[in-house]
Amino acid sequence: FFYFLFCAYLCQMVQESWKVNRFENENQFQAAAIKMISQLFPRIRNRMWHTKNEGYIPKLEKESETEYKKRCMMEGNRNKAAGMKAGVPDISFTLKGLYYGIELKQPNGKLSDAQIDFHREIAMDCNFNPVVVCYTLEQVYNQCKWAQNNGFCALKPAQI
Repeated sequence: FFYFLFCAYLCQMVQESWKVNRFENENQFQAAAIKMISQLFPRIRNRMWHTKNEGYIPKLEKESETEYKKRCMMEGNRNKAAGMKAGVPDISFTLKGLYYGIELKQPNGKLSDAQIDFHREIAMDCNFNPVVVCYTLEQVYNQCKWAQNNGFCALKPAQI
């Protein structure tokens, strides 16, 4: 009995901590979201992926500014030729024949124009909003739970 109470208490503490985003950056937030989804949603775990679309290229130690810019342009062109697209959601998964995208943002984060355009393009192919913006782990959890139980988007368009 006490073990059950302790587990319930821990569960409540974890869920309370999910209501606030305490991550220093989106990479930490994404890693925590991926870990949570993998542990709590086994049906989604094997259908989930991250499309690498970050454009950061670190400058090499002895590289001049001109060489760095040239290398960035070459790398950017290579990525675009390989199909890299700006605006792709941070986490994607399919379930019950439907596509879901989760865009993770820090509390004051805003969608870029490329993200807005990409999300709009996807929404035109669906009769619901397949991409949601989540600012906390609780929102990610709720979206995955809803998708797993119902098979469509948990958040209303006004919240996206």
